[in-house]
Amino acid sequence: MANESKQARTSISLARTLFLIGIIMFIGAGAVWWKNIASSPENVFYKALDNSMKTRSIGRFVEQDNGSQKLEQRSSLVTGHNAQVSSLTTLTQGEATSVRTQSVGTPTEDFVRYLSIDTDQKGLSGQPLDFNDVVGFWGKSGGAEQDGETRGELFGENVLGVIPVGFVPHEKRAEIINIIKDQVVYEVDFSKTKREIIRGRSHYTYDVSVRSDKYIAMLKEFARAVGLTQLEQLDPLSFVDAEPFQFSMTIDGPSRQVVSVAFAGSARQEAYSSYGHETLITLPEETIPIEELQARLQNIQ
Repeated sequence: MANESKQARTSISLARTLFLIGIIMFIGAGAVWWKNIASSPENVFYKALDNSMKTRSIGRFVEQDNGSQKLEQRSSLVTGHNAQVSSLTTLTQGEATSVRTQSVGTPTEDFVRYLSIDTDQKGLSGQPLDFNDVVGFWGKSGGAEQDGETRGELFGENVLGVIPVGFVPHEKRAEIINIIKDQVVYEVDFSKTKREIIRGRSHYTYDVSVRSDKYIAMLKEFARAVGLTQLEQLDPLSFVDAEPFQFSMTIDGPSRQVVSVAFAGSARQEAYSSYGHETLITLPEETIPIEELQARLQNIQ
């Protein structure tokens, strides 16, 4: 009886040991898979593209400084059923001129108003220019008269960027990712990926080259998937001879989300944040046609 009891305890101990060894081997295999496969530069790159096409909302900061002029724009984009985008833009020229605008856009409409216009320029009378008939008035373009076509410029600009952003169902998203891979829309030498730790998180930076014809063909598929029509008349073949454009893209490793894009040969940089933080604002009710707002500005002398 004692021997049977001892044998039973030995069997239980052995089973526990084998179970623990199995767990350790499983964890070890998972760590190797994560390090060598899931976290490879190529997989991180395509997963970030996939994530950008299932995004409900995102924040974007654009900065462009060419020395004489500087543009700063902060945008908040919401996709899906409540599709809209809002932005605050500051344009400065030298030290004497600064223009601040607020914009709101939907797939079919754009609203813009001047928040402030500061300049040292004088009118024909020699007095400072008076912008009271311009500042604070909402100008509107687009709407029902455009037969429901998605001509919202601000919304399109934020969704149809070098990295498309929006919410696409899984099957269609997989189809677009396959187009990107098969057509090599984004040309990347993954062996030259720069990996660094920023604030305790791994970041991957890629140098990307894009042929315009392949990019536009892919973007048209994406636009259709999110219900935008403004690219329908654009023929990718007309861009076959266009020079490829380049940019560098940085991706946050743990989240597989694009955090910044810097364009080669340009002072323009874009930063992305606030994924999934949906912020909606009420569309302006009292508006004037955008053409009237522009005419008022041009008539100031």
